[in-house]
Amino acid sequence: MNWNEHNEWEKNWWESCCNTIGEEIKQLAYAKKLGLQFTGSEKTYYKINLNGASVIDIGGGPVSLLLKTHNAGRRIVVDPCGYPQWITDRYSLAGIELHKIKGEDINPSILPLVDECWMYNCLQHVDDPEKVISSTLLMCKILRVCEAIGTRVAAGHPHTFTPEWFDEHFGGEGKVEHVKEHNIDGLLYFGVFKGKDYICEK
Repeated sequence: MNWNEHNEWEKNWWESCCNTIGEEIKQLAYAKKLGLQFTGSEKTYYKINLNGASVIDIGGGPVSLLLKTHNAGRRIVVDPCGYPQWITDRYSLAGIELHKIKGEDINPSILPLVDECWMYNCLQHVDDPEKVISSTLLMCKILRVCEAIGTRVAAGHPHTFTPEWFDEHFGGEGKVEHVKEHNIDGLLYFGVFKGKDYICEK
């Protein structure tokens, strides 16, 4: 399969996007490893306070974690799949932009530099993982990562990774943990890394 075929498989996996509870349950584990905290309100426990931060979610799909955020700066989801129009409308209603482009193609000429980029359950699905990482690091001060390692190459999942490969390309040392919760049973690599736009606060 070429990447376009893998991407079409991924699009079809979501079907109508009407029932996404399985993936959203997994996101509870991803959020924890990304260093994000849910805080409660009188209406829902599942809210993430961004404290004004701007964020790009790389490969955020139809139900990005950004939908659970508030008190935010500019929020952008980058994903190459062609989802139903109501997905775009839902993001727009939430104040989130959806850009139908590959992670490999993001750059400061088409998207703004942001405080943070998020990448979770993304790199198995892309065309060129190294290019996605290098492009993403150009866009942010910090990059939050949570990715599976040692997975099987299959339709929709053309890549598998080792912790060493991730450390080399993210430019730091991530953590590895066998996570068995929230519909996940496998090894996750996670960490927070400095982007090229990193600025040390005095």
